[in-house]
Amino acid sequence: MKISNNQTIQHGEQELIDAISADLNWQPIEEIIKKEHKLDLQENIEYRSGDLVVCNDQVAYQLEFDVRMAVTLLIDRQGNFISIKGGNDIIDLVEAADESPAQAAAGSKPKKK
Repeated sequence: MKISNNQTIQHGEQELIDAISADLNWQPIEEIIKKEHKLDLQENIEYRSGDLVVCNDQVAYQLEFDVRMAVTLLIDRQGNFISIKGGNDIIDLVEAADESPAQAAAGSKPKKK
């Protein structure tokens, strides 16, 4: 026995999620992202979608965003990947030919030639 229009419920849920996403305090969100993922967000953050979910036996709001971040890619003169830097973290996957393993592990800054 249907007692309400499902479109009305879905529309009301979407309005609630839109209101929550529009009123977010981005300063602590940026701090969390920087701490957890070592990334600095750029200004261009776009809301993608949201939904009501259950998390730890409680109703929660799942909000999805598209974010831009600054990334620095380091390659050697032969075109080989050395590292990628996102935010404040350098992730070395391959050592540079003129770096010792200790320098690569320490995330040393490249020297300009």
